[in-house]
Amino acid sequence: MFDKFRNSLFKIFLELCIFDKNKRAKLKAQHAKKFLRKYIDYVITVKNIPQKEYSGNNIIWQYWHQGKENAPELIQKCFESVKHQMPEYEQIILSFDTIKNYVDLPQRYYSLVEQGKMPIAHFSDILRTYLLADPRWGGTWVDSTIYLTGKIPDDIMNSKFCVLQKNPQTDNQENKMSCFFIHSRPDSVNINALKNFLDKYWAENDFVINYFFYEHASTMLSDLTPELKQEWDSMPYYDAEISGNLQKEMFKEFSEATWNKLISQTSIHKLSYKKFPEQILKNSYYNYIINKEI
Repeated sequence: MFDKFRNSLFKIFLELCIFDKNKRAKLKAQHAKKFLRKYIDYVITVKNIPQKEYSGNNIIWQYWHQGKENAPELIQKCFESVKHQMPEYEQIILSFDTIKNYVDLPQRYYSLVEQGKMPIAHFSDILRTYLLADPRWGGTWVDSTIYLTGKIPDDIMNSKFCVLQKNPQTDNQENKMSCFFIHSRPDSVNINALKNFLDKYWAENDFVINYFFYEHASTMLSDLTPELKQEWDSMPYYDAEISGNLQKEMFKEFSEATWNKLISQTSIHKLSYKKFPEQILKNSYYNYIINKEI
């Protein structure tokens, strides 16, 4: 309870006293990572992080809390794009009511969501980690806000563990990854370390230290042991920032030349269904996506 109160006071202090947005973000990240250190250190005390036999399932996992049929129009288009671009993979779109058909999450996680103590975004972090670490499954987690304009590259899908990466020197949270896309085999040491971290953290806390704390944890774990570092260093490099470029253009006037440039840079595009202007240009990238036949 004291940690939760102290964290709230710290955030209030930053909002009132630090006016530079990037500096404030870095201070929040540093504060969170200092708090998370004991949970990160706990991971290496867990002997024999499970080395699970890979089942070979080709599954793409997605999630919409209220159910696919209740997702906004843009999210529906994102779901369609995944199905169209990756037809050889089984696309499973879960809802809060169907999770138990696929994976056993501790009841504490459901209770924290129902009590309003765990945001849906962080619940989905737990869900993706449990699915990917489950020896029956593994596969690829693709956020519901991902729009595919081409196939997911083979070197990602053939990896043991792969996330889209960031440069911690330029990222305002000083992280090395984004969690909106994760490919993993169940025997990945990184995905199992993340699962152990989450279980320990949420066993002792009922609040989010920082919105990006999953990325903080993955960044801190990435070179914690030689095994974690070796697996991290062996993944193919794909830039998470490039995947956000289409979102920056979404409500601007559509240009075919710019569109072609964007989709030549990556096939994985991270969009948002929340940040909408009051009026949307008829000839915008947003409407191009909504009206485009897939």
